[in-house]
Amino acid sequence: MTGKSAQHVAKNVSYLFVSQLITWSLSLAVAILVPRHFGPSGVGTYHLASSLWNITALIIGFGVDVIITREVARDHAMLSPLVTVGMVLRIAFHALGYSALVIFAHVAGYSAETMQLIYIFGVANFAFQIGHVCSAALYGLEIMGYMSLVSVLTELISTGGIILLIFLDQPMISLGVVSIVVGVVRAALLFHVLRSSYPIRFEMRLSLAPWLLRTSSTILGNRLVRNLYAQADVIFISLFVNVQVVGWYSTADTVFGSLLFVANIISTAFFPVMSRLQEQGSDALAQLARQGIRWLLLAAIPIGLGTAVLATPLLVLVLGEEFRPAGAALSGFGLVTILTSANVFLAQILICMDRQNRLTVLMLAAVLFTLPVDFVLIPWTQNAWQNGALGGVLAYLMTETFILVGSIWSLPWQLFDRETTIYGIKIGGAGLIMVGLTWPFRQTLIVYPVSIGAVTYILLILASGALSENELATGYDLLQQTRRQMLKPVQRVLLKIT
Repeated sequence: MTGKSAQHVAKNVSYLFVSQLITWSLSLAVAILVPRHFGPSGVGTYHLASSLWNITALIIGFGVDVIITREVARDHAMLSPLVTVGMVLRIAFHALGYSALVIFAHVAGYSAETMQLIYIFGVANFAFQIGHVCSAALYGLEIMGYMSLVSVLTELISTGGIILLIFLDQPMISLGVVSIVVGVVRAALLFHVLRSSYPIRFEMRLSLAPWLLRTSSTILGNRLVRNLYAQADVIFISLFVNVQVVGWYSTADTVFGSLLFVANIISTAFFPVMSRLQEQGSDALAQLARQGIRWLLLAAIPIGLGTAVLATPLLVLVLGEEFRPAGAALSGFGLVTILTSANVFLAQILICMDRQNRLTVLMLAAVLFTLPVDFVLIPWTQNAWQNGALGGVLAYLMTETFILVGSIWSLPWQLFDRETTIYGIKIGGAGLIMVGLTWPFRQTLIVYPVSIGAVTYILLILASGALSENELATGYDLLQQTRRQMLKPVQRVLLKIT
């Protein structure tokens, strides 16, 4: 990785890490409070409506945001026409998608509460769609600082609103209203940041619309297939079991999603830089990709294995005994976290190389595979352990392994060369030893296994020499940049006081 590329990536990561750390903490608070207040059935209803809108929102977005980010990173002059056409397309597609989902939900005979949530989420989605176009342009410009600030502010509004409604003992429907407020505030702030950062203007080039849709259609296909793949478990569990088991699964799935924050940070930070390096040749991109996967594995392995060990006692402690089955599912998701983290990063590599078609084929194969597997495993685990959520997790583990192997095979160069493979073995070995030492303490006060695991893993990594001197220096610089980003708000306050 060249010095200039390293600086860009380090700057992006430092901004994103601070915001992700704050938003992750706030999301974790919500993930604890909502299940405790509404129970597994209430969470299941909310998650079902959310899953339906996740699929619809993907179709509305059409993958345009990824193309906007990639093209803006390569040529800033394309920002105004791409943002203008992108917003017009999203407004038109939202009207069609909203209508189609409402008709489908009525035909499917969903409950009145589910229908109300679908209506409310539809209003929120309109605002989020506009915000997504703005954020795509900002990612292309690599303006991560303001993006991070907007993420923190909107997450504060969301968390504060949800906590207030729970304190007032409001029904589940009211939580959907919070999403409308957050969507509007987020879109307004992002548009303001974009206008302040770049001289954007209304520039309608209708000729761009067919090209944008055609180019992004492969992204849409990939996202749609991936979302169908991710939501298939929820749908099958709701068909074969009941909303309580959906609640167990969705609770574990929500925590699992938050565990991917490292993968999201690294993928988002590396993507603009990788898109530019792709224009310079494959060698530079391959070098940067190997560096990215090394940092990713360094963080994802202890997070995933630690979750596998501590999931059940932690969820029972925080949410209560009725969520013990969710803990078993989350333990499985801990292993999935490692695979999915790698797949998130590999997907970004393939997209910046314009190889998203291969990714879509992989995801489609995974969907076709997971359907019969869910059909078998969910009823089987329900009958064997009274927990159909385990079947969904097992299916996830199998398909993520398939996607990982296929993604690596789709690259034109070897991602895991000899040096990176040895590195992976050292990191994986350190993680397994960490599991062995923390397992006997999993039922004790949570601080003991966490401390033992963290100290063990860090010492083993340093003793094994897995990290090169350059990586240690980069890590130190990254920590320094992150510390400075975290201290900036405090310094501003102190300056105002003095």
